Amino acid sequence: MEEIRRLDEALEKEIASEPFIKRYEGIRKRHPAIRPFPRPGDLIAYLHDRRAPSYSLNDEIFRALIGEFKSRRPSGDVGTLCLALLRPGLGRIFRIYRRRLQYVTGVDDADLWLEIRKEALEVLREWDITKHPMKIPSGIVGRVSNRIRAWYRGIEKEERAAVEFQREGITIEDEDVSMPDAVSPSNWIIDAKEILEDLVALRVISETDKFILLGTALYGRSMEALSKELKGLSYSGIRQRKSRVTRTLKAYLTHQARLLAERRGDSPGEVSLAEVLRYLREKPK
Repeated sequence: MEEIRRLDEALEKEIASEPFIKRYEGIRKRHPAIRPFPRPGDLIAYLHDRRAPSYSLNDEIFRALIGEFKSRRPSGDVGTLCLALLRPGLGRIFRIYRRRLQYVTGVDDADLWLEIRKEALEVLREWDITKHPMKIPSGIVGRVSNRIRAWYRGIEKEERAAVEFQREGITIEDEDVSMPDAVSPSNWIIDAKEILEDLVALRVISETDKFILLGTALYGRSMEALSKELKGLSYSGIRQRKSRVTRTLKAYLTHQARLLAERRGDSPGEVSLAEVLRYLREKPK
C-alpha cells in the first residue's frame, strides 16, 4: 500500500500546485456548474460528500469536464482532476480486486491501481455524453469495474498458463529457460510484435505491458523515460512488470514451439522463432 499512497500523494500534490490551479481557473470560468467551486479541492470535497448529493449537478460537472478532456491536447490536467473526483468509486474497485489478486504472483497493488486509473481515463475518452447524459460518475465507475474484471480474468489465464507451462517442464521464473533457435533478448520481442497485439486482445497482457516491452526493446526507450509517460509508474515498477511479462512471453513462445515440433515430429530445438510466429499467425483464432 505504500506505493499506492505515494501515487495518491503525487496526484494530490499536482492538483494543489499553482500551475494546476491556474488551468483549473480557466475551466471554472467556462462552465457555470464548476464556477461555485473556487479551487480544485473545493470541487473534490463537494463530489466526495455523500450526505446530500445533487445528482443533476454532478452530471453537469462531469459533462463539462468530459468535454474539456476530449477537446484539449494535452488533457492531462483534466484527466488528473477526474481521477481525483472518481477516487472513492475507483478505490472500491481496488479493494475488491486487491483481495482477489493477493494470491497471484507478479501483480502488486501498484499494478492494479495503475490499471484502474488507465482504464478510467480510457472510459472518459470514450464516453458519449449524447447517449449517456445522466448518472455519469456511477456509469464511469461501472464501466471501469467491467474492464478490470476482464483484466483480472486475463491475469487468471496467465496464472493457468504458468501452471501448464510448468507441467510441460517450463519454469517461468527461470531466466535461462530453453528457447527456440534465434530467440534472444535483442530480437524476440521485435519479431513477436503481432503476437503481443493478439495477447492484448485476449487480455493476457495489458496495453501498458505491450507499451513497456515495445518501448524498451523496439524503440530503445529507457525505463526512466517510460516512467514519465506512464502516470506515476516508477522505474522499479516498470522493471518488475517488464521482467514478469518477458518471462511469461518467453514461456509462451517456448510452449508453442514445443507444440509445433510435436505436430511435425521434430524436436523443439529444430523449430525456429520465425516458424513459431508464422504458425501462430496462421493458426485459426
